[in-house]
Amino acid sequence: MAHYGYLPNIQRLQLKAMGVQSVVDLDKAAKRAEDMGVDIYIPGLPPEASTDPEPEPEPEPETTIGSVSATVNDIEYNLETKPPLTVLMNDPLPVVVSIAGDAKAATYSWAASDGYALTVSEQAATTSLTLTEEGEAAVTCTIADDDATDSPQLAVINFNVVNAKVWQEMQSK
Repeated sequence: MAHYGYLPNIQRLQLKAMGVQSVVDLDKAAKRAEDMGVDIYIPGLPPEASTDPEPEPEPEPETTIGSVSATVNDIEYNLETKPPLTVLMNDPLPVVVSIAGDAKAATYSWAASDGYALTVSEQAATTSLTLTEEGEAAVTCTIADDDATDSPQLAVINFNVVNAKVWQEMQSK
């Protein structure tokens, strides 16, 4: 369906210069202006009537924590099989967890299971853990980010904590 209208003086002069009458089929006038590469506003038509609608903006990529890896004493720890690491009681261990995602506001919370006494130097990705009792201990780092679609993620590290005498015996073998 064609839209007809009367154009104001300035647009009539512009269209006349292009060889178009001032009482025109507005759709044809808009098309002609577009073909000639000029911008013209025609009252009665939206400003973008002669152009394709703007595409929807791409959605922002989702924030994720992604896969988690860990090192204990600078040695990669297998978070899938979680083998127990034999460590000396009361000996501070440097531990680092890393994320593969793009979470910018990740928080790290370290805790031991079953009431095990654990000393944590800092609730951060890089910390020092001191295991203060003999026996088995499972230490969990909970990684959370309010904006991440896969939050929280857990990194569980199992330890077999021994006293100095047992440690010496193990070292001598």
